Amino acid sequence: MRTYLLVYLLFGFFKIPLFGQDNIDDHINYIRKVFKETNQLCETISPAYYRSDTLGSKGPIEFREWEYNNRVIKFQLTEYQDADRKVSDFYFGEGGLIFAFTRNFLRDEFGTPYVHENRYYFKDDDTLIRWLDEDKKEVNPNSSGFYQRGSDIWSDMNWSDEAFFMFAGSKKKDSNLKDDLTIHSENFYGIVLGRPVSDFFGQLKKGMLETGEGSFKVYYIQSSSGEELGYLLEDEKDQTIESIVVTSSLYSTQQGIKVGSTYEQVKESFPELKMVRSEIESRLFARSGNFTFFFDGYELNDPGKISSITISR
Repeated sequence: MRTYLLVYLLFGFFKIPLFGQDNIDDHINYIRKVFKETNQLCETISPAYYRSDTLGSKGPIEFREWEYNNRVIKFQLTEYQDADRKVSDFYFGEGGLIFAFTRNFLRDEFGTPYVHENRYYFKDDDTLIRWLDEDKKEVNPNSSGFYQRGSDIWSDMNWSDEAFFMFAGSKKKDSNLKDDLTIHSENFYGIVLGRPVSDFFGQLKKGMLETGEGSFKVYYIQSSSGEELGYLLEDEKDQTIESIVVTSSLYSTQQGIKVGSTYEQVKESFPELKMVRSEIESRLFARSGNFTFFFDGYELNDPGKISSITISR
């Protein structure tokens, strides 16, 4: 197994936490703090991504890996089977695996969806010290299946990590963008124009967008903590990604333009821009290459600030 090191956010700086708790409750509190801070950090990092339709025994599987300074801080495995899927999140401390969170998205005989969640707390990489089942009840550590479950979870993580490293190593450079906060002309948050929408189901949530121009089926882009970053539109002919709309102000183009930038700032970076008004909603927007900048104002001489950025071909 490759070496892991947690780097977490504290007072605006990244520091390595000291580890020395022998008390289980103290260690559980430490894990919960790491869990929260790691997810905050992952919101600013585009995960490396790999999908395989052949490695899984029951259906496609997806791997996502979050790194900071060449150190893995979180790994996610998504396993698909028909309409169901299992998502396993693995979190790492300085000694290795410290927490695993598994979610089984299932449907009952009537087609009603439900979720089974399990939480696993580890110490010294492969030692399970607490297991909370789908009812959030603590499983007896002296029960027959307790330590076997810990071994199974650790084995799943180790297999996933090695498979990802073996099959996706050459692709990580493409999916783990140099600037994790950049809106590129062809991709955003690891999601690429022209690729099948199904390649990114683990990051998306299907929904409907209501506008003055009608109702549209969209896929909302979610961060690792569930925060909405924007949405994408699908080409219904071949189910590929037609356009990506960024609504979060955390991300910017290579020129530094982001949601909240003024028209003057955009004009400095894209001097060829010309403002256009949409026919139905009278929204103001301007295009440059694959970028379309939408503004929150309605006056051509005072368009206001950027409300969203769309990338499309």
